Amino acid sequence: MLGEIKNILLIVYFSFILAGCSAITSSQIFSTASWFTFDSVVEAETGKSVTDTIISKITGKDCELKNLFIKENDLCKEVIINEWYW
Repeated sequence: MLGEIKNILLIVYFSFILAGCSAITSSQIFSTASWFTFDSVVEAETGKSVTDTIISKITGKDCELKNLFIKENDLCKEVIINEWYW
């Protein structure tokens, strides 16, 4: 009797866990693929991802998220403008 209850609880538990995997819809897959394509095109054109570009525009600095993973680098760097250029 106790073994049967344990088996039933395990089946219910794993059913809930596996149900989360099946909740991925085709629209989510296409949405992710289209965002990846868009982000790749922007990065190929500008050298920065969409997120980096947005953060840079908001802060007015040169920001790259990959700097977070490099030791002793800040997320954003000051933009140095050559006065002789203007």
